[in-house]
Amino acid sequence: MLKILEAPTLPIQALQRFSVVGCADPIYAGTHPILAIDNQIKVTAPSVTSEGNWRIDLALQQPGSYHLSIMLDSDRVDLAIQVVAAKPQSNVPTLEQLVREAYEKGFSDRPLGVGKVPCFRNRGEIEVSSYPKTDEATFFSWVREVLTETEMKQFQEIFDFDGSASYEFARVRLNLFNTLKGAAMVLRLIPLKIPTIASLGLPKVFQHICHYQKGLVLVTGPTGSGKSTTLAAMVDYINKHMPKHIITIEDPIEFVHQDHKSVLSQREVGIHTLDFNRGLKAALREDPDVILMGEMRAPHRQHCPPSCSNRTSGIWYAPYQQCRQNYRSDLEYV
Repeated sequence: MLKILEAPTLPIQALQRFSVVGCADPIYAGTHPILAIDNQIKVTAPSVTSEGNWRIDLALQQPGSYHLSIMLDSDRVDLAIQVVAAKPQSNVPTLEQLVREAYEKGFSDRPLGVGKVPCFRNRGEIEVSSYPKTDEATFFSWVREVLTETEMKQFQEIFDFDGSASYEFARVRLNLFNTLKGAAMVLRLIPLKIPTIASLGLPKVFQHICHYQKGLVLVTGPTGSGKSTTLAAMVDYINKHMPKHIITIEDPIEFVHQDHKSVLSQREVGIHTLDFNRGLKAALREDPDVILMGEMRAPHRQHCPPSCSNRTSGIWYAPYQQCRQNYRSDLEYV
Protein backbone atom coordinates (compact mmCIF):
# COMPACT_ATOMS: atom_id res chain seq x y z
CA MET A 1 0.00 0.00 0.00
CA LEU A 2 1.31 3.45 -0.97
CA LYS A 3 1.31 6.10 1.80
CA ILE A 4 2.55 9.68 2.29
CA LEU A 5 4.30 10.10 5.66
CA GLU A 6 5.66 13.62 5.32
CA ALA A 7 4.72 16.56 3.06
CA PRO A 8 4.30 20.36 3.30
CA THR A 9 1.08 21.45 5.01
CA LEU A 10 1.63 25.22 4.73
CA PRO A 11 2.16 27.27 1.54
CA ILE A 12 5.74 27.19 0.28
CA GLN A 13 7.64 29.81 -1.72
CA ALA A 14 8.23 29.39 -5.42
CA LEU A 15 11.59 27.70 -6.07
CA GLN A 16 11.78 26.54 -2.44
CA ARG A 17 12.89 22.92 -2.31
CA PHE A 18 10.65 20.55 -0.38
CA SER A 19 10.28 16.82 0.11
CA VAL A 20 7.46 14.31 -0.05
CA VAL A 21 8.31 11.20 1.96
CA GLY A 22 6.32 7.99 2.04
CA CYS A 23 6.34 4.22 2.27
CA ALA A 24 5.22 1.29 0.17
CA ASP A 25 5.18 -2.48 0.39
CA PRO A 26 8.81 -3.74 0.41
CA ILE A 27 7.99 -5.90 -2.60
CA TYR A 28 8.30 -2.66 -4.61
CA ALA A 29 11.97 -2.26 -3.58
CA GLY A 30 13.94 -0.96 -6.57
CA THR A 31 10.81 0.26 -8.37
CA HIS A 32 10.60 3.93 -9.34
CA PRO A 33 7.44 5.83 -8.38
CA ILE A 34 6.02 8.21 -10.98
CA LEU A 35 5.26 11.81 -10.00
CA ALA A 36 2.62 13.68 -12.00
CA ILE A 37 2.06 17.41 -11.56
CA ASP A 38 -1.42 18.57 -12.51
CA ASN A 39 -1.79 15.33 -14.49
CA GLN A 40 0.62 16.67 -17.12
CA ILE A 41 4.29 16.69 -16.18
CA LYS A 42 5.43 13.18 -15.29
CA VAL A 43 8.76 12.55 -13.57
CA THR A 44 10.41 9.28 -12.59
CA ALA A 45 11.28 9.48 -8.88
CA PRO A 46 14.13 7.70 -7.05
CA SER A 47 13.47 4.01 -6.42
CA VAL A 48 11.84 2.53 -3.34
CA THR A 49 14.39 1.34 -0.74
CA SER A 50 14.63 -2.22 0.51
CA GLU A 51 12.67 -1.13 3.62
CA GLY A 52 9.86 0.19 1.42
CA ASN A 53 10.63 3.90 1.89
CA TRP A 54 10.64 6.51 -0.88
CA ARG A 55 11.41 10.22 -1.07
CA ILE A 56 10.83 12.85 -3.75
CA ASP A 57 12.63 16.23 -3.62
CA LEU A 58 11.41 19.02 -5.87
CA ALA A 59 10.76 22.74 -6.25
CA LEU A 60 7.90 24.44 -8.08
CA GLN A 61 8.71 27.53 -10.06
CA GLN A 62 5.42 29.41 -10.45
CA PRO A 63 2.97 30.53 -7.71
CA GLY A 64 -0.35 28.73 -7.71
CA SER A 65 -2.18 25.59 -6.59
CA TYR A 66 -0.69 22.28 -7.71
CA HIS A 67 -2.08 18.76 -7.66
CA LEU A 68 0.61 16.12 -7.18
CA SER A 69 0.01 12.43 -7.82
CA ILE A 70 2.50 9.72 -6.85
CA MET A 71 1.90 6.41 -8.62
CA LEU A 72 3.42 2.99 -8.10
CA ASP A 73 1.95 0.31 -10.35
CA SER A 74 -1.79 0.41 -9.60
CA ASP A 75 -1.43 2.35 -6.33
CA ARG A 76 -1.79 6.11 -6.25
CA VAL A 77 -1.74 8.89 -3.63
CA ASP A 78 -2.60 12.55 -4.20
CA LEU A 79 -1.41 15.74 -2.60
CA ALA A 80 -2.28 19.45 -2.93
CA ILE A 81 0.53 22.02 -2.73
CA GLN A 82 0.06 25.78 -2.49
CA VAL A 83 2.94 27.88 -3.85
CA VAL A 84 3.33 31.60 -3.15
CA ALA A 85 5.64 34.10 -4.86
CA ALA A 86 9.25 34.05 -3.70
CA LYS A 87 10.92 37.27 -2.66
CA PRO A 88 14.27 38.05 -4.30
CA GLN A 89 17.22 39.15 -2.18
CA SER A 90 17.13 42.78 -1.14
CA ASN A 91 19.68 45.29 -2.39
CA VAL A 92 20.64 43.30 -5.48
CA PRO A 93 20.70 44.78 -8.99
CA THR A 94 18.42 43.83 -11.84
CA LEU A 95 19.79 41.82 -14.74
CA GLU A 96 19.81 44.96 -16.89
CA GLN A 97 21.94 46.71 -14.27
CA LEU A 98 24.38 43.78 -14.22
CA VAL A 99 24.65 43.84 -18.01
CA ARG A 100 25.11 47.61 -18.04
CA GLU A 101 27.88 47.32 -15.45
CA ALA A 102 29.70 44.77 -17.62
CA TYR A 103 29.18 46.96 -20.70
CA GLU A 104 30.52 50.10 -19.02
CA LYS A 105 33.61 48.26 -17.76
CA GLY A 106 34.28 46.67 -21.14
CA PHE A 107 33.80 43.08 -19.95
CA SER A 108 32.86 40.40 -22.47
CA ASP A 109 30.85 37.92 -20.40
CA ARG A 110 28.73 37.81 -17.26
CA PRO A 111 28.47 34.34 -15.60
CA LEU A 112 25.60 34.04 -13.09
CA GLY A 113 24.25 31.10 -11.11
CA VAL A 114 22.35 29.93 -8.06
CA GLY A 115 24.67 29.72 -5.06
CA LYS A 116 27.34 31.67 -6.94
CA VAL A 117 28.70 35.19 -6.62
CA PRO A 118 28.06 37.12 -9.90
CA CYS A 119 31.26 37.25 -11.97
CA PHE A 120 32.77 39.04 -14.97
CA ARG A 121 35.14 37.88 -17.67
CA ASN A 122 37.77 40.58 -18.14
CA ARG A 123 40.31 40.03 -20.94
CA GLY A 124 39.96 36.28 -20.64
CA GLU A 125 40.13 36.12 -16.83
CA ILE A 126 37.20 35.54 -14.45
CA GLU A 127 36.73 38.28 -11.85
CA VAL A 128 34.46 37.84 -8.83
CA SER A 129 32.23 40.80 -7.94
CA SER A 130 31.39 42.09 -4.46
CA TYR A 131 27.73 41.05 -4.71
CA PRO A 132 26.39 38.34 -2.36
CA LYS A 133 25.79 34.77 -3.50
CA THR A 134 22.69 34.50 -5.67
CA ASP A 135 19.67 32.65 -4.32
CA GLU A 136 17.10 30.88 -6.53
CA ALA A 137 14.45 33.59 -6.24
CA THR A 138 16.87 36.30 -7.32
CA PHE A 139 18.28 34.22 -10.16
CA PHE A 140 14.88 33.43 -11.65
CA SER A 141 13.77 37.04 -11.27
CA TRP A 142 16.71 37.83 -13.60
CA VAL A 143 15.69 35.04 -15.98
CA ARG A 144 12.13 36.38 -16.19
CA GLU A 145 13.52 39.73 -17.36
CA VAL A 146 14.61 38.14 -20.63
CA LEU A 147 12.63 34.89 -21.11
CA THR A 148 8.96 34.42 -21.87
CA GLU A 149 6.84 31.85 -20.03
CA THR A 150 7.07 29.55 -23.06
CA GLU A 151 10.86 29.79 -23.02
CA MET A 152 10.89 29.13 -19.27
CA LYS A 153 8.89 25.93 -19.83
CA GLN A 154 11.29 24.93 -22.60
CA PHE A 155 14.20 25.30 -20.18
CA GLN A 156 12.38 23.21 -17.57
CA GLU A 157 11.83 20.43 -20.10
CA ILE A 158 15.27 20.18 -21.74
CA PHE A 159 17.48 21.83 -19.05
CA ASP A 160 19.24 24.14 -21.54
CA PHE A 161 18.25 27.28 -23.40
CA ASP A 162 19.99 29.51 -25.96
CA GLY A 163 18.61 32.97 -26.62
CA SER A 164 19.32 36.67 -26.83
CA ALA A 165 18.11 39.95 -25.39
CA SER A 166 18.40 43.59 -26.42
CA TYR A 167 19.03 46.68 -24.36
CA GLU A 168 19.39 50.26 -25.55
CA PHE A 169 23.17 50.07 -25.02
CA ALA A 170 24.00 46.48 -26.07
CA ARG A 171 22.68 43.05 -27.07
CA VAL A 172 23.45 39.89 -25.14
CA ARG A 173 23.61 36.26 -26.17
CA LEU A 174 22.58 34.03 -23.28
CA ASN A 175 22.86 30.36 -22.45
CA LEU A 176 20.81 28.99 -19.56
CA PHE A 177 21.69 25.60 -18.08
CA ASN A 178 21.39 23.41 -14.98
CA THR A 179 24.27 22.52 -12.65
CA LEU A 180 24.77 20.53 -9.45
CA LYS A 181 24.08 23.65 -7.36
CA GLY A 182 21.13 24.85 -9.45
CA ALA A 183 20.40 26.88 -12.55
CA ALA A 184 23.05 29.11 -14.13
CA MET A 185 23.53 31.28 -17.20
CA VAL A 186 26.25 33.07 -19.08
CA LEU A 187 25.61 36.37 -20.86
CA ARG A 188 27.88 37.33 -23.77
CA LEU A 189 27.80 41.06 -24.52
CA ILE A 190 27.47 42.06 -28.16
CA PRO A 191 28.02 45.72 -29.10
CA LEU A 192 25.27 47.46 -31.04
CA LYS A 193 27.85 49.06 -33.34
CA ILE A 194 29.09 46.49 -35.84
CA PRO A 195 32.91 46.49 -36.02
CA THR A 196 34.59 46.94 -39.39
CA ILE A 197 37.38 44.85 -40.87
CA ALA A 198 39.69 47.82 -40.38
CA SER A 199 38.71 48.45 -36.76
CA LEU A 200 39.43 44.80 -35.93
CA GLY A 201 42.86 45.09 -37.50
CA LEU A 202 42.20 42.21 -39.89
CA PRO A 203 44.47 41.82 -42.94
CA LYS A 204 43.14 42.92 -46.34
CA VAL A 205 42.72 39.31 -47.44
CA PHE A 206 39.40 39.43 -45.56
CA GLN A 207 38.16 42.12 -47.94
CA HIS A 208 39.33 40.05 -50.90
CA ILE A 209 37.34 37.07 -49.61
CA CYS A 210 34.23 39.25 -49.54
CA HIS A 211 34.54 39.64 -53.35
CA TYR A 212 34.56 35.89 -54.05
CA GLN A 213 31.82 34.89 -56.46
CA LYS A 214 31.29 31.36 -55.12
CA GLY A 215 32.64 28.89 -52.61
CA LEU A 216 32.60 28.06 -48.92
CA VAL A 217 34.45 30.11 -46.32
CA LEU A 218 35.02 28.68 -42.84
CA VAL A 219 35.75 30.91 -39.87
CA THR A 220 36.96 28.61 -37.10
CA GLY A 221 38.35 28.90 -33.62
CA PRO A 222 37.67 28.17 -29.94
CA THR A 223 35.03 29.92 -27.86
CA GLY A 224 35.71 33.64 -27.49
CA SER A 225 38.21 33.84 -30.35
CA GLY A 226 36.09 36.25 -32.41
CA LYS A 227 34.34 34.07 -34.99
CA SER A 228 31.02 35.93 -34.77
CA THR A 229 32.70 39.34 -34.72
CA THR A 230 34.82 38.49 -37.78
CA LEU A 231 31.80 37.27 -39.73
CA ALA A 232 29.80 40.36 -38.72
CA ALA A 233 32.58 42.63 -40.00
CA MET A 234 32.72 40.77 -43.33
CA VAL A 235 28.95 40.89 -43.78
CA ASP A 236 29.08 44.59 -42.94
CA TYR A 237 31.72 45.11 -45.65
CA ILE A 238 29.57 43.41 -48.30
CA ASN A 239 26.50 45.27 -47.08
CA LYS A 240 28.19 48.65 -47.53
CA HIS A 241 29.95 47.94 -50.83
CA MET A 242 27.91 45.47 -52.90
CA PRO A 243 24.29 45.10 -54.06
CA LYS A 244 23.68 41.60 -52.71
CA HIS A 245 20.97 39.63 -50.93
CA ILE A 246 22.48 38.26 -47.72
CA ILE A 247 20.64 35.63 -45.69
CA THR A 248 21.85 34.74 -42.19
CA ILE A 249 20.78 31.69 -40.18
CA GLU A 250 21.88 32.09 -36.58
CA ASP A 251 21.28 30.60 -33.13
CA PRO A 252 20.70 33.19 -31.81
CA ILE A 253 20.98 36.39 -33.88
CA GLU A 254 23.88 38.35 -32.47
CA PHE A 255 24.79 41.46 -34.51
CA VAL A 256 21.77 43.18 -36.06
CA HIS A 257 22.51 44.63 -39.53
CA GLN A 258 20.69 47.47 -41.29
CA ASP A 259 20.34 47.46 -45.09
CA HIS A 260 22.85 49.63 -46.99
CA LYS A 261 23.78 48.58 -50.54
CA SER A 262 22.71 45.03 -49.75
CA VAL A 263 19.43 43.60 -48.52
CA LEU A 264 19.75 41.45 -45.40
CA SER A 265 17.36 38.74 -44.19
CA GLN A 266 18.36 37.62 -40.70
CA ARG A 267 16.72 34.44 -39.36
CA GLU A 268 16.99 32.94 -35.89
CA VAL A 269 16.72 29.19 -35.32
CA GLY A 270 13.70 28.40 -33.18
CA ILE A 271 11.94 31.67 -34.04
CA HIS A 272 12.13 32.18 -37.81
CA THR A 273 13.08 28.61 -38.82
CA LEU A 274 12.93 25.30 -36.96
CA ASP A 275 16.56 24.29 -37.46
CA PHE A 276 19.69 25.04 -39.50
CA ASN A 277 19.03 22.40 -42.15
CA ARG A 278 15.50 23.63 -42.85
CA GLY A 279 16.68 27.23 -42.87
CA LEU A 280 19.45 26.50 -45.37
CA LYS A 281 17.21 24.44 -47.64
CA ALA A 282 14.66 27.26 -47.66
CA ALA A 283 17.38 29.87 -48.23
CA LEU A 284 18.21 28.33 -51.61
CA ARG A 285 14.71 29.28 -52.75
CA GLU A 286 15.01 32.83 -51.42
CA ASP A 287 17.27 34.30 -54.12
CA PRO A 288 20.45 34.48 -52.00
CA ASP A 289 23.81 35.87 -53.02
CA VAL A 290 25.47 35.11 -49.68
CA ILE A 291 24.34 32.82 -46.88
CA LEU A 292 25.84 33.10 -43.42
CA MET A 293 25.49 30.09 -41.13
CA GLY A 294 26.02 30.77 -37.45
CA GLU A 295 28.10 28.65 -35.11
CA MET A 296 26.94 25.02 -35.10
CA ARG A 297 28.08 22.15 -32.92
CA ALA A 298 26.00 19.09 -33.88
CA PRO A 299 27.76 17.02 -36.59
CA HIS A 300 24.50 16.24 -38.44
CA ARG A 301 24.03 19.96 -39.03
CA GLN A 302 27.34 20.27 -40.84
CA HIS A 303 26.48 18.36 -44.04
CA CYS A 304 24.55 21.07 -45.85
CA PRO A 305 27.12 23.80 -46.60
CA PRO A 306 29.39 21.84 -49.00
CA SER A 307 26.37 20.72 -51.02
CA CYS A 308 25.14 24.29 -51.44
CA SER A 309 28.35 26.24 -51.97
CA ASN A 310 28.17 25.94 -55.77
CA ARG A 311 24.63 27.28 -55.95
CA THR A 312 25.17 30.68 -54.31
CA SER A 313 27.83 33.36 -54.37
CA GLY A 314 29.09 32.15 -51.02
CA ILE A 315 28.33 30.43 -47.75
CA TRP A 316 30.11 31.63 -44.67
CA TYR A 317 30.13 29.08 -41.97
CA ALA A 318 31.36 29.10 -38.36
CA PRO A 319 31.96 25.60 -37.03
CA TYR A 320 34.14 24.78 -34.06
CA GLN A 321 37.86 24.34 -34.68
CA GLN A 322 37.53 20.54 -34.42
CA CYS A 323 35.39 20.49 -37.59
CA ARG A 324 38.31 21.37 -39.83
CA GLN A 325 39.41 17.79 -40.30
CA ASN A 326 35.96 16.89 -41.66
CA TYR A 327 36.39 19.21 -44.62
CA ARG A 328 40.16 19.25 -45.17
CA SER A 329 40.02 17.05 -48.25
CA ASP A 330 37.27 19.09 -49.93
CA LEU A 331 38.09 22.71 -49.22
CA GLU A 332 40.82 25.24 -49.67
CA TYR A 333 41.33 27.28 -46.50
CA VAL A 334 41.92 30.98 -46.84
